[in-house]
Amino acid sequence: MARAAQGGTFAGSLRALLAETKPAERAGLLAVVYAISYSGAAIPAVIAGQLARTLSLFHIALGYGALAAIACVITLAAAKNPDGGGTRRTP
Repeated sequence: MARAAQGGTFAGSLRALLAETKPAERAGLLAVVYAISYSGAAIPAVIAGQLARTLSLFHIALGYGALAAIACVITLAAAKNPDGGGTRRTP
C-alpha cells in the first residue's frame, strides 16, 4: 500500500513540476530531482554502513527514527507557515 501511495505521490509531483517548466529546462530539472532522490537513499546507507562498525543495528535504527521524527516536526512547522513568517502582499 505504501509503495503505491509513494509512487502516485512522486508521479503527481513530477507532473506538477514539469507543467511549470519550459521544455528546454525539463532535462535539467529531472536530473536534479533524480540526483536528490538517489542521494536521499545512498547517503543514509553509507552512513549506516560506517556506523555499523561501532554501533548495533538497533541503535542505528533508533538514531534514524529520531532523525525522521525531527524531520517530520520541521516539515509540519514549515507547512503551517509556508511564507516564512513574512506578510503577503496582494497586488
